[in-house]
Amino acid sequence: MNNIRSAAHSARNRMPKWIDTFARIGIASKGTVYILIGVLAAMAAFGQGGDSSADQESVFSWILQQPFGQILLGLVIIGLLCYFAWRMIMAFKDPDGNGTDTKGIIKRTGFFFSGLTYLFFAFMAARMLIPELGSGSGGGGGSGQETLIAKVLQQSYGQILVGILAGIVILKGFYELYRAVKHKFEGQVNERSMNHKEHEVYSRAGRVGYVARSIVFVILGYFLVRAAVESDASETGGTGDALSFLSNSGGPYLLAAVALGLAAYGIFMFIMSKYRHIPNVRV
Repeated sequence: MNNIRSAAHSARNRMPKWIDTFARIGIASKGTVYILIGVLAAMAAFGQGGDSSADQESVFSWILQQPFGQILLGLVIIGLLCYFAWRMIMAFKDPDGNGTDTKGIIKRTGFFFSGLTYLFFAFMAARMLIPELGSGSGGGGGSGQETLIAKVLQQSYGQILVGILAGIVILKGFYELYRAVKHKFEGQVNERSMNHKEHEVYSRAGRVGYVARSIVFVILGYFLVRAAVESDASETGGTGDALSFLSNSGGPYLLAAVALGLAAYGIFMFIMSKYRHIPNVRV
């Protein structure tokens, strides 16, 4: 592992500038989406409009309705594509030096699927910006996920496969909680470049944000468990469904707490976009 990190460090002068730029733009764009999801859901919890089932699609729709919405949504799409590119670099080029042992492969596989997720979000936003792109295709993000799970359930051992996926998502939720409790997110930034206030906000927003994400992931895993047990793809759901579940089961205060946590995660990502250590990598 140390040899891999040393090799990455020695490649300092060979890293194209665009990698650093793509990474920072992408991280900031992810933060923007999380802030808006949190704000819209919190507004609904406090009875100020908003959307108690806010998700990525809701955010894109809200952006499109603002002045210069098409331009703003176009910029978000570019940012999400940058994040996709950065995740693919992390998966295949391993700039962080995670290695090829079991732990490293699991991390890099996670980066790969995370990148695909944000590529899908970019395509979702592009379909809203250019409706012709959606002609002949499925509906929003939720129906696309439901269709995929339905196809899996139709296969031999489909319920088992969905059950395994549910377990992975739930474990992801607990891992997010572990990162929050153990501050496992702080080593990725150049802390010496931060002032005291920035580091304090970064640390607190990260802890709160990862706790909120852990709750959402566990609920999403629960949805998948129901889908597997009942062999019914309609039981699945996305972030918006998880927030609706919180609102219906725990009331507006629980929804507000998690929503503000997601917004905090967005703030955390914004600070990371500025101070994230972007390791050197050959391309």
